[in-house]
Amino acid sequence: MKMKKLPELRRKLSLRCRAQQLAVRLQPRGVLYSKFTLVEQWDSPGEREPRVFGVELGQLVEREKTVTKVPLLIQKCVAEIEKRGLKVVGLYRLCGSAAVKKELRDAFERDSAAVTLSEQLYPDINVITGILKDFLRELPTPLITPTLYHVVLEAMAKRPPRGPPGERDAVTLLDCLPSVEKATLTRLLDHLSLVASFHDFNRMNSQNIAVCFGPVLLTQTQEPRRAAAAARSFAHSEDIASAVDFKRHIEVLHYLLQAWPGERSRAGGTRTCTSLFLGRGGALCRATAWAAIGGS
Repeated sequence: MKMKKLPELRRKLSLRCRAQQLAVRLQPRGVLYSKFTLVEQWDSPGEREPRVFGVELGQLVEREKTVTKVPLLIQKCVAEIEKRGLKVVGLYRLCGSAAVKKELRDAFERDSAAVTLSEQLYPDINVITGILKDFLRELPTPLITPTLYHVVLEAMAKRPPRGPPGERDAVTLLDCLPSVEKATLTRLLDHLSLVASFHDFNRMNSQNIAVCFGPVLLTQTQEPRRAAAAARSFAHSEDIASAVDFKRHIEVLHYLLQAWPGERSRAGGTRTCTSLFLGRGGALCRATAWAAIGGS
């Protein structure tokens, strides 16, 4: 069957959906209307190098050239969560649709600067929280490095029994980190501390947040293997050591969250957290969220 393209070829291109409409006149009669949706597909995991997920923080920030030394993915996810997710019950406990997360992950891999996390495009905030946790989990070097992990353990050991951790001490603990890791962890702790301040709404206090993020920000290999060595006489020594790791990771993050300072107003009794994000035209924008808190 001979096909002849119509002289007036009708096309509709969209950068968002990459769809193309085509009308073809058939001989001896008839017209065939077709719509093609172009989907970028990676045939194998090794065919294309990852650009965002699984990339060292320093390398990623250098390529993105961010002023704050914080990856764009973290900046955008945190800003959107603080904009419309602080009062969502069980925030960070659910991960959202796997298919939508895959779509958003691919968008960040293509061009983080072009990603828009509006409520119209991604109405489920759990998709955004899930992407943020996936990114942190897949970092080649955990955000809470082995060095910081042991520094925090030492600080916990020196703390007086039942004594509250000092806010100034918590900030100085991060001085052992490289500049990019320090800036990123500082922004994340600011965010998680703000989330915890809304615990009356979202039911996510510092302990619950530590349970969600402890295994994400630390790796099992950071805990000294003395516990494992002592348990080798038991049949399930590896399981016991893993359980010790998990508990320690939660305790370390919980300590940091309890000690982390928020910007407090003495008169109003409020706690504020300022987030930076990129607006239209690449302009650096600032948003501030606040929550009422009790005494210090």
